[in-house]
Parts: sequence; C-alpha cells; structure tokens
Amino acid sequence: MWYRIESLFSAFCGVALLCVVLQPATETVLGRIFPWWFKAFLISLFEALSFSLILFGILGFFAPHGVNAIQHHLISFIVVSAIGTALFLWGNATTREFTSTL
Repeated sequence: MWYRIESLFSAFCGVALLCVVLQPATETVLGRIFPWWFKAFLISLFEALSFSLILFGILGFFAPHGVNAIQHHLISFIVVSAIGTALFLWGNATTREFTSTL
C-alpha cells in the first residue's frame, strides 16, 4: 500500500515541478542569474526530471508486484532523465525561425 502512496507522491511532485518550471517568471529569474546557455540547460534538466517523475510515479502506481519504480529502477530513471534533458535542450536551444506568431 505504501508504494502506491510513494508513487503518487512522486507523480505529484513531478506535476508541481513542471508547473513551476513552465512559469515565465522562472525563465526570467534564471536569465538574470545565469548565462543563456546554462539557463537553457537548467530548464531542460528540470523539465526532463519532472516528466521522469511523473512517468515513473505512474508506472510505480500500476506495478503488479508492489515496488517503488524509482528505487528499483534507478539506472533507467537516470537514463530516461538524461535522454529527456538532451531532447529538451535541443528544443530549447533551437532558433526561433520555425515558430509562428499565430
């Protein structure tokens, strides 16, 4: 029973972190403190971490054998977070030539 509560808490923390990271004020504050390349890396890292928390929280909640998915699959969590960070960094560092103003 407790693993389900821990998994839901992980998913909730991921949603809360995602809400904080996606606020425009977060990018403004980080832009004042860090250079643009490090700001993009931090935002990408927090986005990937939040999505990984949500994913592993949901997977742990529906696990049939009663485990916390992050604790038992830590290497997979790190790999998923690293791949997500790379993809989000690639998306955050692209030029704005392909975005429309619609």
